[in-house]
Amino acid sequence: MVSLSEPTNSTTYINDVKKTVPAKVLQTALTHKDRLEFLHSDLDTEDSNYTVFLYFFEFNQSIKAGQRVFDIYINNEIKMGKFDIWNYGSPYREAALSVTASRSLNLTLVKVENASDLGPILNAYEILQWIQGTNQQDVEVIMKVRNELVLNNKENELLQTWSGDPCFPPWKGLKCQNISGSLFVITGLNISSRQFQGPIPASITELSYLTGKIPQFPKSSVLTSGSEAQ
Repeated sequence: MVSLSEPTNSTTYINDVKKTVPAKVLQTALTHKDRLEFLHSDLDTEDSNYTVFLYFFEFNQSIKAGQRVFDIYINNEIKMGKFDIWNYGSPYREAALSVTASRSLNLTLVKVENASDLGPILNAYEILQWIQGTNQQDVEVIMKVRNELVLNNKENELLQTWSGDPCFPPWKGLKCQNISGSLFVITGLNISSRQFQGPIPASITELSYLTGKIPQFPKSSVLTSGSEAQ
């Protein structure tokens, strides 16, 4: 199931787990005992930058963390090693990967031998070309922040809207700024009054374009309704 359109922010429920993509996207999946491979040979002939968004949902609720672990490659380069859908305590997970490619793009998911009982699974993915978009480091970091927040805030409505390109349109709570041509960066993050629970994601400090003084959070820091970084 492949789409070259903008990611959707629709919210739905499957097995009582809230999702940010349409139900139809997550009702089917491809899986294999060893590997999944998807080849696109219709890309621009010139080098172009792309973001690949991946969507995963573990149908079998009896499967636990550590049972389905796989590596994710794009054009034979490993992008995420030992990927586990259940790593953040939820059967649903998204990933955003950046790549520069020309002519073709090969997405491959490979079971980690001697570390996994089951082969890879994938519900859907989207390939978006950077015509206008967010700095890829910021995309990867804010997705990491989102995943860390989801661990203790699975039903939080704000997080359910955080999907697709963070700056187009800007996710709720984010401020973005154009820094060069069609390139945008995240300059503000406001998660106040959102009723978040749990530790403050340390990865917030990796958003290098946030304006103002960015605090270093000790591991004991916890979120309150007034948490804000700008």
